[in-house]
Amino acid sequence: MDARLDEYQAIVSSFNGKKNLITAKGFWNDNPAGEVSEDDTFYVGDNYYKGKISSDGNYVSPVELDCSSEAFPGVWDIKEEKRVVFDDREGPLSIDEKCKNLFTLKN
Repeated sequence: MDARLDEYQAIVSSFNGKKNLITAKGFWNDNPAGEVSEDDTFYVGDNYYKGKISSDGNYVSPVELDCSSEAFPGVWDIKEEKRVVFDDREGPLSIDEKCKNLFTLKN
């Protein structure tokens, strides 16, 4: 991981917590060997404020809000520690609309 090359990993933890809640490619792993491969980092681009946490605290997106199967690192369900992937064939909404709905404040 090298900030000069714009390669990053995400950390999702509780306040005052030290443990990353998600263990997957693209997320920080406190590896004693310090080995991080290129396919385990992501590029943020010019905007460092793209990451989002849903208002209910159930979902996180370290970079772009993208629930497609090609997204990396994608959107994650924090409790289930699983990536959220939607398909256009599932219902009338597009992948983007379904993904945005996860992050929309519900009454």
